[in-house]
Amino acid sequence: MHAWGNTWQRDGISLKTRSIVTVSMLVAMGKMHELKIHVRGALNNGVTPAELQEIFMHASVYCGFRRQSMRFARLRK
Repeated sequence: MHAWGNTWQRDGISLKTRSIVTVSMLVAMGKMHELKIHVRGALNNGVTPAELQEIFMHASVYCGFRRQSMRFARLRK
Protein backbone atom coordinates (compact mmCIF):
# COMPACT_ATOMS: atom_id res chain seq x y z
CA MET A 1 0.00 0.00 0.00
CA HIS A 2 1.30 3.48 -0.79
CA ALA A 3 2.09 6.14 1.81
CA TRP A 4 -1.25 7.94 1.51
CA GLY A 5 -3.25 4.76 1.92
CA ASN A 6 -1.26 3.86 5.03
CA THR A 7 -1.84 7.34 6.44
CA TRP A 8 -5.57 7.41 5.76
CA GLN A 9 -6.17 3.91 7.14
CA ARG A 10 -4.42 4.40 10.49
CA ASP A 11 -6.33 4.10 13.73
CA GLY A 12 -6.46 7.06 16.07
CA ILE A 13 -8.65 9.61 14.30
CA SER A 14 -11.68 9.24 12.09
CA LEU A 15 -11.75 9.77 8.34
CA LYS A 16 -13.87 12.88 8.96
CA THR A 17 -11.20 14.33 11.25
CA ARG A 18 -8.45 13.44 8.76
CA SER A 19 -10.42 15.24 6.06
CA ILE A 20 -10.83 18.34 8.23
CA VAL A 21 -7.10 18.39 8.97
CA THR A 22 -6.18 17.82 5.32
CA VAL A 23 -8.54 20.50 4.00
CA SER A 24 -7.22 22.93 6.60
CA MET A 25 -3.61 22.33 5.61
CA LEU A 26 -4.35 22.61 1.90
CA VAL A 27 -6.19 25.90 2.47
CA ALA A 28 -3.22 27.25 4.41
CA MET A 29 -0.78 26.20 1.67
CA GLY A 30 -2.95 27.51 -1.16
CA LYS A 31 -3.06 24.14 -2.95
CA MET A 32 -6.25 24.77 -4.93
CA HIS A 33 -6.09 21.74 -7.22
CA GLU A 34 -5.59 19.34 -4.31
CA LEU A 35 -8.12 21.23 -2.19
CA LYS A 36 -10.88 20.75 -4.75
CA ILE A 37 -10.27 16.98 -4.72
CA HIS A 38 -10.14 16.79 -0.92
CA VAL A 39 -13.29 18.87 -0.46
CA ARG A 40 -15.16 16.19 -2.41
CA GLY A 41 -13.52 13.52 -0.25
CA ALA A 42 -14.34 15.44 2.92
CA LEU A 43 -18.02 15.55 1.98
CA ASN A 44 -17.89 11.79 1.38
CA ASN A 45 -16.22 11.35 4.79
CA GLY A 46 -19.03 13.15 6.63
CA VAL A 47 -17.81 16.76 6.72
CA THR A 48 -20.80 19.01 6.11
CA PRO A 49 -20.85 21.99 3.74
CA ALA A 50 -21.40 24.20 6.82
CA GLU A 51 -18.29 22.75 8.48
CA LEU A 52 -16.24 23.36 5.33
CA GLN A 53 -17.45 26.96 5.26
CA GLU A 54 -16.34 27.38 8.88
CA ILE A 55 -12.93 25.93 8.07
CA PHE A 56 -12.51 28.47 5.26
CA MET A 57 -13.71 31.33 7.44
CA HIS A 58 -11.44 30.29 10.31
CA ALA A 59 -8.48 29.99 7.96
CA SER A 60 -9.13 33.47 6.63
CA VAL A 61 -8.17 34.90 10.03
CA TYR A 62 -4.81 33.14 10.01
CA CYS A 63 -4.03 32.95 6.29
CA GLY A 64 -5.35 36.31 5.11
CA PHE A 65 -8.96 37.21 4.39
CA ARG A 66 -8.53 38.38 0.79
CA ARG A 67 -6.57 35.31 -0.15
CA GLN A 68 -9.10 32.96 1.45
CA SER A 69 -12.14 34.72 0.02
CA MET A 70 -10.72 34.24 -3.47
CA ARG A 71 -10.12 30.54 -2.76
CA PHE A 72 -13.58 30.11 -1.32
CA ALA A 73 -15.12 31.72 -4.41
CA ARG A 74 -13.20 29.34 -6.68
CA LEU A 75 -14.33 26.30 -4.67
CA ARG A 76 -17.98 27.28 -5.03
CA LYS A 77 -17.71 26.81 -8.80
